[in-house]
Amino acid sequence: RYLLLLILGLAVLKYAIHLISRQITIRQERQREILTEQYVLALADKVTRIDYAHLEDPDVLDLRERSHFALTSYGVLMTLFEAAVNFLTGTLTLVAVTGFLLSFSPWLFLAILILAVCSLLLSRHGTLAMKKSMEKILPVNRVYSYFVENATRPEHQKEFRIYDMSALMVARIKTLNRETARWLHQLNVLQGNLASLQGVLQYLTRFIALAYTATRVLTRRFGPSISIGDFTFYIGLSSQFTQSLSDTVESVFMVNQALGMLEPMAALMQIPDSEAHGGAKQPEAFESLEFRDVCFTYPRGSERVLDQVSFRINRGERISIVGLNNAGKTTIVKLICRLFEPDSGEILLNGHRISDYNYQAYLAGLSAVFQDFRLFPFSIRENIDPAGHAASEQAIHSVLEQVGLRAEIDRLPQGMDTFMDKSLHSGAADFSGGQRQKLAIARAICKNSDLLILDEPTAALDPLAESEIFQQFAELVSGKTAIFISHRMSSSVFCDKILLLQDGRVQAFDTHRSLMRRHNLYRTLFETQARHFRAVSDLAATGRQPDPADPHHPST
Repeated sequence: RYLLLLILGLAVLKYAIHLISRQITIRQERQREILTEQYVLALADKVTRIDYAHLEDPDVLDLRERSHFALTSYGVLMTLFEAAVNFLTGTLTLVAVTGFLLSFSPWLFLAILILAVCSLLLSRHGTLAMKKSMEKILPVNRVYSYFVENATRPEHQKEFRIYDMSALMVARIKTLNRETARWLHQLNVLQGNLASLQGVLQYLTRFIALAYTATRVLTRRFGPSISIGDFTFYIGLSSQFTQSLSDTVESVFMVNQALGMLEPMAALMQIPDSEAHGGAKQPEAFESLEFRDVCFTYPRGSERVLDQVSFRINRGERISIVGLNNAGKTTIVKLICRLFEPDSGEILLNGHRISDYNYQAYLAGLSAVFQDFRLFPFSIRENIDPAGHAASEQAIHSVLEQVGLRAEIDRLPQGMDTFMDKSLHSGAADFSGGQRQKLAIARAICKNSDLLILDEPTAALDPLAESEIFQQFAELVSGKTAIFISHRMSSSVFCDKILLLQDGRVQAFDTHRSLMRRHNLYRTLFETQARHFRAVSDLAATGRQPDPADPHHPST
């Protein structure tokens, strides 16, 4: 009966220990998930706050990749936690075992210690080699990931098929994969050799412990003889000492390695935020924006993109920036948006340098539709008014009406609550390029800012739709200041002034009428485009095929 109760009690105790262990494991996993989530959020938050210029710097992109790798592939947070636990348990065991071994034989203890230290030095060498290899592999892996991602993106598949680009893309991926494999092979060979040497040291440790302890059983040459039970005890003790020392020092190495893996994240966090460059001044109502002798060269660039650029925009004016490709039009927009800082000169808002203003407060006063604008896998409403700037629901409907999207969105089952990305949401809307561009314009208008910037806002629209948008837009921005960039010169006609750029310099800043009276690049561009559209219109009206020899042929 007592035996039965003892067995039952042990079973209950074992089950209780199992439950406690399970709960501890669950809590550890939960803590790991929380730490991982905080790490990911911190990384994402930092990337959204650092200077935009850094996001085009390959060194910073490598820091971001290495920070992400430390979490997703290396599991740096869990490694730190496990290493800390192993250090504590290993240290406690080591202290206890050391006392027994020293009392048994200081010489055996010293021999085992020397061999264990040699093994740990080999481990240290392997750890450093892995760190160096990762520093070489990760930049290559970032490029590799870029190509793999682009090879699988649905929007790229048309070009892959039409131009038979699959072979080229696969070849590029294979080249990068081979480069990564070469570094990994060198690392694996080194680690294999080190593991073999460590195996030899482990066997040598066991041999010395066995030989010494067996000698103590059979003779009194190295001290008093011991029993078979003592023999078993000290053999196990020597193995336990070696293992505990290895675990303790390895945990220190792992902590150092994990901290090293966190260095890119620490370096990324040290990069100043965009807000760090701003002052405390709060902007007042928009009165003027002025460039004074602004010069700018892109980071890692060798040539000036803007050279001594000066102009002034007053409240309520609509300005069109015109020029050939690479004239510096979009660069001006980026400088106004404080994505970059000028090398020299000043950009003034209401007579004060824009860098004197609070960064977020300054950005709140402007809206921009970039040439490479983005919509996100949120609802239509969230894409149009992500920060809740619209005065009311009716205000959003009014803007959608003016850009010509109200009817299409009202026909959707979920209306403005319809999501945008079909790859993530089965019932998402599938908008055309022109419709997406209208949504981007609607988002800019809904922000209700004093300054509105449109960088190629209608590139995906046909000329008639573009003309309609510009006419509607003129009404929508009535009383506000607007800057337009468009290769179609029709946007210049309804603007108050045209800023003509050529090779990064201001060639003219005047009205459309004044510029058309003079011989200049603007007049050449305008008349050439006008002839082109007239020729196309005439051909469409008559139904004739264009004659390539005609000086008014569209290709002229």
